[in-house]
Amino acid sequence: MTAPPEVDVRAGMEVYATGSPPCRARLKVSPEDFRVEETIGGIEVSKDGGGASLPLYRVQKRGLDTFHLQSELGRALKSRVSFAGMKDKRAVSVQYATPTSTRAERPEFIEGAGYRAELVGYVKRPISKGAMTANRFGLVLRDCCEGIEQRVSEAFALAAGGGIPNFYGLQGSAEEGR
Repeated sequence: MTAPPEVDVRAGMEVYATGSPPCRARLKVSPEDFRVEETIGGIEVSKDGGGASLPLYRVQKRGLDTFHLQSELGRALKSRVSFAGMKDKRAVSVQYATPTSTRAERPEFIEGAGYRAELVGYVKRPISKGAMTANRFGLVLRDCCEGIEQRVSEAFALAAGGGIPNFYGLQGSAEEGR
């Protein structure tokens, strides 16, 4: 364990799990630098859209926050919309959504500025946070410090041994270089 610099201590980080010193890099220079895809489970998805079913959409978005996406999809589906999870605006992300009304429109595809939704099946209830089982991330770090490969290997080894480093410094904008 390593003591962090004073700026991290003031933010509430009292110890680092790895022995390596902090490493500066730039994250989220472009939305493609931060990719996240949610996985869902525990819900029955059918191909039959009859009865009181709701269409389930797999939505890929870029540079659009979930609240704006919710508004856009709501207009297209003529219904309020539920999501399994919230996703970052400064990212390319995949998430799942359903209308909340069985009378909602049911197009196979919906496209708008920064997003594309594809109908993947039907569910009995609006999707909720409990349906999201995981997020898969892809990160691009730019202008990294020397020795980044060794530091990443150290963090992965720590995670494989049961310790999970989940804090990688204060998160500022790309312009701030954090």
